Amino acid sequence: MKIALFTGTAYRHLYYANTIAACGNVVLHVKTTRSNNLTDEVKGASYSAEDTRLLQEHSDLRLAKEREYFLSRAEEQSGIPMSLEVPMNELNTEQVIDAVRKSAPDVVLVYGTGLIKSALLSAMPKWVINLHAGLSPYYRGGATLYWPVYFMQPQYVGYTLHIIDTQIDHGAILHQNRPEIKAGDTIHDLGCRTIVVAAADTLKLLDKIKRNDIEFHEPHSAGRVFYEADFKPYHLRVTDYLMKNGLFAEYLQHKDLFPDPRIIQQV
Repeated sequence: MKIALFTGTAYRHLYYANTIAACGNVVLHVKTTRSNNLTDEVKGASYSAEDTRLLQEHSDLRLAKEREYFLSRAEEQSGIPMSLEVPMNELNTEQVIDAVRKSAPDVVLVYGTGLIKSALLSAMPKWVINLHAGLSPYYRGGATLYWPVYFMQPQYVGYTLHIIDTQIDHGAILHQNRPEIKAGDTIHDLGCRTIVVAAADTLKLLDKIKRNDIEFHEPHSAGRVFYEADFKPYHLRVTDYLMKNGLFAEYLQHKDLFPDPRIIQQV
């Protein structure tokens, strides 16, 4: 089974790509350039000195945690016949479409790119599977490993593997899972551990695809979509307070007060 990877270039994206490439026949890797510095991704008006400080600390901690969890497997994987890196706004160009046609993958795995539009999607095979770092349909869109903590729902931190369609994080769900939560975790420990679990589960899902042993589950509700512009540095005042006051320890001690979401699993 030939696999094409479409990922970003941050440590978490390369860890995912290299985990798959180490165990599968990857014939194409398209990378869309992403910064490891969160402050480069947050747009908007000027913010207070305190909020700017919180954002930089949040970004620095994410980078430190991603290095801790992912750096050992973030080097470029050798042996992939075709690899190209493009800016985010060039994802849907003829160059990328042509690369997909030439490599002729059986499965496309996507994590951390921009939106795949219809022209590129039409050049792809039946199996185009997105790793959404969030539990759909509850948390769709961007920063969906952050918002559950903000809303004091740590039990909603997880990921979704789903078929890509033309809507945001909307296609048929194949599998979902959640990371272990530890009392002393930071938000970024939880986020990184989510991707470690997702990479391992993706390999299991690929085996089920080979055996033609897959079930499709339509999203059971519309959920909520969070856009890039929704996140502001001042939101970090809330999560900073929650972390300092032991949200995860509270969750672990009183799970009965934190109802579990409905998730779909088949690996």
